[in-house]
Amino acid sequence: MGLQHLYRFVVLVFLLAFVPMNLFADVQQADAEQSLVLAADMVRGHENPMGPVCALTSRYRQGEMVTWRARIIDPGTGKAVPVPVEELLVKHPSKEDLAAMTKGISVVVRLSDGQTFPMHFGPHPPKEKTDYFWSTSWVIPKNYPTGSMDYWITVDWPTKGKKGRWSPFNVGISKLTIEPE
Repeated sequence: MGLQHLYRFVVLVFLLAFVPMNLFADVQQADAEQSLVLAADMVRGHENPMGPVCALTSRYRQGEMVTWRARIIDPGTGKAVPVPVEELLVKHPSKEDLAAMTKGISVVVRLSDGQTFPMHFGPHPPKEKTDYFWSTSWVIPKNYPTGSMDYWITVDWPTKGKKGRWSPFNVGISKLTIEPE
C-alpha cells in the first residue's frame, strides 16, 4: 500500500506541475468518475527535421513532421491508462498484447482545420523502450498554408464510460505554427 500512495502522490504532483490549468476547470465540471486526465506535448518528428528530433517545439516548417505524445491518467485510480508504465517496463508486452490492452480506447489529435490523427500506444524510443505512451505524427504538406492553428487531444473509453480532453494554453506561442519551408 505504501508504494501505491507514493505513486498517487507523484501523479498528483506531475498533474499540478504540467497540466494546463484550464484542464482542471473542465475536470471540475465533469463527474470525476467519468473523466480522464491527459498530459501531452508536441515534438519534432524524425522526417525532415529542422532541429533536434523529439525536442519540444510549436514551430514547424512545411515538409516537417509533427509528433504528438500523451499520457492518460484515470483520476479514480491514479493509474496510467491502459496500464501503469512501471508494469510495462518490466513485462515488455508484445504488439498483440498492447493492442489487446488498448482495445476500445480511442485517442485522437484534432486540428482546427478538421483533420484528425488517431494515436497509438507503444514503447518509446523503439529500440530502448524506456517509456510507454500514446503518440501519432503528421508530415506537414509542403504546400500547406502557413500560420498558427489550434489543436487538441481527446480520449474516449466507452467500455468504462470515461472521456477526457487536453489542449495547450490559449497563447499564440503554444499553438501549432507552420512556417514556410
